[in-house]
Formats: sequence, structure tokens, C-alpha cells
Amino acid sequence: MFPAASLLTTLLLALSIAASPVEIRDSPITLPIARRLNTSGGTINLLQHDQSRATALKTASGNALGRRTGSIPVTNDAVTYIAAVGVGSPATTYNLIVDTGSSNTWVGANTPPLTTTYPASYYWGINESITYGTTTILSATAGIVDTGTTLILIASNAFSTYQSATGATLDQATGLLRITSTQYSVLKNLNFNVGSNVYALTPNGQIWPRALNTYIGGSTSYIYLVVNSIGAPSGQGLDFINGYTFLERFYSVFDTTNSRVGFATTAYTTATTN
Repeated sequence: MFPAASLLTTLLLALSIAASPVEIRDSPITLPIARRLNTSGGTINLLQHDQSRATALKTASGNALGRRTGSIPVTNDAVTYIAAVGVGSPATTYNLIVDTGSSNTWVGANTPPLTTTYPASYYWGINESITYGTTTILSATAGIVDTGTTLILIASNAFSTYQSATGATLDQATGLLRITSTQYSVLKNLNFNVGSNVYALTPNGQIWPRALNTYIGGSTSYIYLVVNSIGAPSGQGLDFINGYTFLERFYSVFDTTNSRVGFATTAYTTATTN
């Protein structure tokens, strides 16, 4: 079975043609994105899936053009994100899998990456630093934005700093960090510093939706954090992955024509639905 939980409406744009870019302003088209949980094999081990994906992404090889002509041989089997798209008249509805780690989302070619640091430069690579409140969690480094990853993964040394700052304990059942209600009440913003912009993930944005706790093998009474370790210390060339738990809080634009990723706040950025 695939129980679905409603998420925000996110529009991922990657607009280009062979000769010149196409720009659409004030488009009336939006695509509602839904989270689909694959529970056919029992409860989901999110951390295991995401860390396995991170390892595969780090070991990818090839040139910049090659990454756009073939999919990375790894999928997010635990959680997928789908957009219902109508084609034709009358429309036939298809479920489009949203995955920036797949060749299906690359529109345009020969566009340089946002970061020159390998292997982050092989994907939607950006440079950022992360602070928890005013405490530096991760100094400026390269990583990627990836819809195929569910959690927010950071270098193991940064993860240790985050765990210490939040006072969280490691939950053996899920592999995720767990905090108490008291700790949640004093949780600070997790700030993603990209260029001159700061994208703040609120305390509510840092926790797994409590209504979905049992699907990941957790307890309904616990509070789990969506930030975890990428499985290696910083300095590896891919020191963080901003997964969908980050992206679902912001309006995200993937622009291959101009080689950039854009973020903006939405009504969901400060939502308290979790």
C-alpha cells in the first residue's frame, strides 16, 4: 500500500530550448506535490535509504554532459514525491515522479554547475554554510539539492554539533534523532546560508510529521528530527544534501539555462503542520 500525505504545492521550473530560454511570468499553472510512502515491505528505514543514496551519489563518475543523458542508478525506494499531470484533451492523468537526481529533470545541456567542487558539481551543487541559531554547524562547503533524498543529511562532524546543540538522543528504532516536548519548545532555527541569503528552517520544519511516525518504525508519542549524518566527515566534496524535507518548505526553481537554483519563502515555510 502507498498511503499518501498531502504536502505543499511546489513548482519546479527548468525551462530552456536549444537556441534561447523561455521565460514565463505569473504562470497560472501549479503542480500539487504529494508524498507517497512505500510501506509494501513493512516500516521504512529512512536513514538507511538516504545514506545509501548519498554513497552512490558520491561515487558517480563521468563528465557534465554524461550526467544529463543517463539516470543515476539509485532510487529513493522509501519515499517518492509525485505530481499529477494531465496530458491531452480530455486529459489523461499521469503520476510524474519528481527527482532531481534523475536525468528526467535535466532540461538543457552543457550548462556548468553551481559549484566547482567535485562530486557536488556533478549534480545540482551549491555552496552553503549552516548555523543552528548563532552556532555554526557546518562551515561553507559544497553539497547538493536533491529531491530523491528525504532527509537533510550533513557531514558527520556537523551532525555531532547539531545533536549536541539540540540535546537530542539517537533513537535506536529509527536511526533518527529524538527530542522531548521540552526540547522542541526551545528548538532554534536551522539557517542555510546560501550566498548572501539565509533560508531558515523553523523548529517545526526540523521534525518529521508526527502523523507518519509509525510508518518509519517510530512511536506516535515521539518527536523525530529530519537532520542526520551523511555518513562521512566534511571535506569530501559533497558535505550535505538538502533533501525534500528542506525543499518542501520553500519555493524552489531549478534553472539549467542560467545554471542556478533559486529559493523563496512561501506560506509553508513557517507552517506548523508537523
